[in-house]
Amino acid sequence: MGLKGMISIEKGLVVVAGERSVLIPPSFITLLQDRVMKEKGEKWREIFYEAGKKAMDNLAPTYKLIMLIPRNSASKKKLIEELVEIWSWMSCGRPEVTKIDLRNNHFTFRVYGSTIAKPYLGRGEMMCDYLAGMVAGGFGSIIGESLKCREVKCIANGNEFCEFEVTGV
Repeated sequence: MGLKGMISIEKGLVVVAGERSVLIPPSFITLLQDRVMKEKGEKWREIFYEAGKKAMDNLAPTYKLIMLIPRNSASKKKLIEELVEIWSWMSCGRPEVTKIDLRNNHFTFRVYGSTIAKPYLGRGEMMCDYLAGMVAGGFGSIIGESLKCREVKCIANGNEFCEFEVTGV
């Protein structure tokens, strides 16, 4: 089927990897994030991380079935690279995997121009917990392992890009 077959938009329905989806602007996520930060304090990070992780936990298995790629190391790497390409379509910024170490379950992932972090430029802290959760859930589902992800650089903190370190649990 290929990546082009992953997204279907017709007659008012958007379907991504077989799951009916809703297109929302990134500003909605930041508005929601701001509200949760106000209500829950630092707990917002865990809430948004888990939401991003769960979103990808749900999407990635369907994606693997659609792609019909066997689960071996070479194809896992291909699946990760193709998942990153799908993320590029999601308007979260320009994603890039800079390191894939399947033997040790260690990955480095970057997002240039994160639409989640942009509203927080100059804030001086990491702001992409939702994206970190998406990365952990997506990569973890693809390779069949539990992973954790933490943001180590963020444009809201003055960095050129948002960078995430992914490791096994």
